[in-house]
Amino acid sequence: MGLTRFVTGILLSLAMLQAQQRTGAIGGTVTDQTGAAIESAAIRVRNIHTGLERQVLSDKDGSYLFPLLPVGAYSITASKDRFQDLVREGILVNVNEQARVDLTLLVAGDEQSVRVVADAPQVNTSDATNGAVLQSKAIQSLPLNGRNYTELGALLPGVVATPARFASQSAAATNAFSINGQRTQSNNFLLDGVSNNDTMFNGYSLVPPPDALQQFKILTSNFSAEYGTNSGSVVNVITRSGTNQVHGSAWNYLRNDVMDARNFFSTSKPPLRQNQFGATFGAPVLTNRTFVFGYYEGLRARVGTVQNVVVLTEAQRSGNLAGASPAFVDPVSGQPFPNNVIPDSRISPVSRALLDRYVPLPNAPANRFNRAPSVSTDSDQYGIRGDHLVSSRNTLFLRYSYSRSDTSNPLGAGDFSPQGSSSIGHFHQAVVSDTHVFSPNVINEASISFLRLYSRPATWSGVDLADLGFQYPGTEPSAQGLPIVSLSGLFSVGDVAQSWTKLARNTYQVFDNLTWIRGRHSVKTGLDIRQQQIFLVFPNRPNGDFSFNGARSGNTIADFLLGLPAQFRQGGGDPSKHFIGHQLGFYVQDDFRVTRRLTLNFGLRYELGLPYYDKQDRLASFQPGAKSIVRPNAPENLLFPGDPGVPRGTIRTDRNNFAPRFGFAYDLTGDGRTSVRGGYGIFFDSVPGLGVFQNINVPPFNRFVQIDTPASLANPYAGLPTNPQTDPSLEFPCPCLVIGFSPDFVSPYAQHFNFGVQRQIARDLVAEIGYVGSIGLKFPGYLEVNPAIPGPGATRENTQSRRIYENYNLVRPTFSRFNSNYHSLQARLEKRFSGGLGFLTSYTWSKAIDFQSSLNFSGENRPQDAFSLSDVRGLAAFDTRHRFVTSFSYDLPLLRNAATPVRLAFGGWRLSGIISAQSGNPLTVNEPVDRSLRGLGADRPDQVKNPNNGPKTPEEWFDTSAFVRLPDAPGGQRSGTAGRNTVIGPGLLQTDLSVVKAFPLAERHVLDLRCELFNALNRTNFLNPVTNIGNPQTFGVIQSARAARIIQFALKYSF
Repeated sequence: MGLTRFVTGILLSLAMLQAQQRTGAIGGTVTDQTGAAIESAAIRVRNIHTGLERQVLSDKDGSYLFPLLPVGAYSITASKDRFQDLVREGILVNVNEQARVDLTLLVAGDEQSVRVVADAPQVNTSDATNGAVLQSKAIQSLPLNGRNYTELGALLPGVVATPARFASQSAAATNAFSINGQRTQSNNFLLDGVSNNDTMFNGYSLVPPPDALQQFKILTSNFSAEYGTNSGSVVNVITRSGTNQVHGSAWNYLRNDVMDARNFFSTSKPPLRQNQFGATFGAPVLTNRTFVFGYYEGLRARVGTVQNVVVLTEAQRSGNLAGASPAFVDPVSGQPFPNNVIPDSRISPVSRALLDRYVPLPNAPANRFNRAPSVSTDSDQYGIRGDHLVSSRNTLFLRYSYSRSDTSNPLGAGDFSPQGSSSIGHFHQAVVSDTHVFSPNVINEASISFLRLYSRPATWSGVDLADLGFQYPGTEPSAQGLPIVSLSGLFSVGDVAQSWTKLARNTYQVFDNLTWIRGRHSVKTGLDIRQQQIFLVFPNRPNGDFSFNGARSGNTIADFLLGLPAQFRQGGGDPSKHFIGHQLGFYVQDDFRVTRRLTLNFGLRYELGLPYYDKQDRLASFQPGAKSIVRPNAPENLLFPGDPGVPRGTIRTDRNNFAPRFGFAYDLTGDGRTSVRGGYGIFFDSVPGLGVFQNINVPPFNRFVQIDTPASLANPYAGLPTNPQTDPSLEFPCPCLVIGFSPDFVSPYAQHFNFGVQRQIARDLVAEIGYVGSIGLKFPGYLEVNPAIPGPGATRENTQSRRIYENYNLVRPTFSRFNSNYHSLQARLEKRFSGGLGFLTSYTWSKAIDFQSSLNFSGENRPQDAFSLSDVRGLAAFDTRHRFVTSFSYDLPLLRNAATPVRLAFGGWRLSGIISAQSGNPLTVNEPVDRSLRGLGADRPDQVKNPNNGPKTPEEWFDTSAFVRLPDAPGGQRSGTAGRNTVIGPGLLQTDLSVVKAFPLAERHVLDLRCELFNALNRTNFLNPVTNIGNPQTFGVIQSARAARIIQFALKYSF
């Protein structure tokens, strides 16, 4: 134990170690005019902006390599006795890439040196990695909505933006995209080579403005063994540094709804007022030695959000449901109400109060209520970076970044809320890095960083439940408010049901990379240790939530008016948890240059993830047949840390996580302009903190009550012996809820494989085509293991008594049983910016199949039969059959020699844009009523034909007659035949443009006037239709669309 504590203490002090980088490399061969290798030629590189220099000698094969070079522009000088010196300038080093620069020396003559200005070839002849890099000019030129650099990832093949059904959820807000069939939660975001990941949601954290970025690099497939922890992409963003020249910028971007178009579903233009302003500044402190760079950006936004929902008419509120579909009956008598009118005396006073106070009458056709309330966002961020050349062998890098945001949303958690919701977030990151050159062939890079994310994401209205007629109390005084009341296919009303009053995530990181060059081998090795902390206060449905779906009377509106919910849930107990987790990784990578034309890449990575545990051991594990020793009063099947076989994190550490990787790159023509590349690798994925967060709902620390067909909306606990939330004698109020991890949970991983050809077809033009695939194995997902058993005598009212484990209701462990596969043809055509023009065009033809596309986003579909996964195998939620995107930037000449009026009118214009076109994402049709009587809420209707031959109109996007609802059946209905994700939603076609007019003020001083048009052609891009079959009025109907044309103006001064 003493040794363990000692080692743990060291790990905690070092905190988190991860082998990523913010550097690139230059390598090649030195030959004479006959092609013979030149040994011991002196090669020197120099960064033209900072003066950094390094020198190596070519080996016996004439090869040389400069690893771990800071990104930027370099010159190379080669010299050798009896040969002319050769100087090549304009060599660009990209992050995570090796620039190939072959050098041919001429026999000495009258000329002492030869100077060449040329870029390195763009073709990758060193490894099998797929990806791309965008330079500062492209990052700043392209129209990025919100100036968020992560949108650049969607410009590449194999990248699909987060599906609309997930994107609106807070848990998915920073997941950005899916890469080559991997989940949106599987990306690894780096900022200057260190972790920029939100460990709770596995998304990005800090988003510096584009003006503060030097390069954006994304690796999409078969990256080297130095990268771990995630099976999707690696996004590495490098901030700008100071140079020997003072430089900077200042800007202000303005939006106003006066200039915008009206949303398709809005009766008027949504209000919009937005200002995004900031500045950058970089300068030398000591020439060729010490540099600083800083940035600031602020955002003040008031953005209207279009709401278009079906509400109740005056007649419906009074109980008159004449002509209602489907037909309904009086749950008491089993007979229809006369004329489909519910007597006034039967209408629930609570339902009436909710309607009168919070739910407006229709103000648009088809019983819809339409409005566009403003969501306000105020944010500020800044950062400062320093670079110092300690000596010719030692460089030091430091950076601190901070961001804060304050958001208020009047819509709150539902369609109608007493006061909406608000959130405040603070992000901090500090990093220190040192690069040391022990010798020309041995270089070490080490960093330490700290990332903290703190937020207070939710507020409650303080509404007193008793004032509305509710006859039960809330469970958390700090979260007093209205319960969420949801009418399936219609609207919802209430305060936030599930959110954090506090949420903090700390990530400690140190990494160390050692590069050793020996002969034809470039060996890189590193150690990776990390500590992650998640502290949260999460009142889970403290005021309860009610769902109405027509299960009681046959009609959702009738159920609501009668005050007869289908289900009620409420959580209580201690809402706080303090989770701690550790990760360890070690890797070795050998890039073996077999010949001048063939390079083999061999890598091996080992990942060890120590499961999150709660600092006070407030976790539990569901293990059938076991009895707790730690807590003898616990019901059978529920164990706790300290019980035999139950570690602190409730799951055993998976120690068998070896990830081999192999790749090859063959220079087909020997001139560095055509390469054939391919590779295979295993990539382990980390489970988001959301996974362990689900363990918060475990008794006796937390009480979670679920009641199917409760007595009434006013008092769902009526008829029970006691209220389990308020009875102190109940340590384990049964039936209990358990959401945690399956004891046999193991680490998920993916296999990546690719094969392709690259060809440089002109000086700055490269084409690429290839096959890219992946197989995901053992990915996490929930499975309900405590269904009710249907059969004779089964009803919705006796669901609980028919569950396999009667002392439990919801038992939903996270299992590692979900697999996936992805196959694609990917093509890319890229012109590096030169001659005033640059572009990147990508096309992907792909198919992604899985059993579950996320860990716990709502809208994911569980199996109809709890013990069979067969009916959830289908298209992945992010499957996009075809995707085309092109981005471009074109500079018109400055016309410096033209007459002043001509120069001012026609010179200095730049046109940039992004054009995207893609197929729609798949959707699942759900049955809201528990027809099967399994108590799972996962039923589906029958599917009798292809629904995608439908009208494709907003009123009916797919053929709704393709789905048939199953009626109730004695003892429970069979599973519906409709599969998962069989409906294809609307696609996307959008053009974003940027027009810039540059006004040169003096040497290096430029004033830009900019106009950006998002959805410039004002095309209506519909969002997904309603797929809940419970309400014929909304089933198959599209109720929302992406933003109409938005125009943004900006003024920017650069020097």
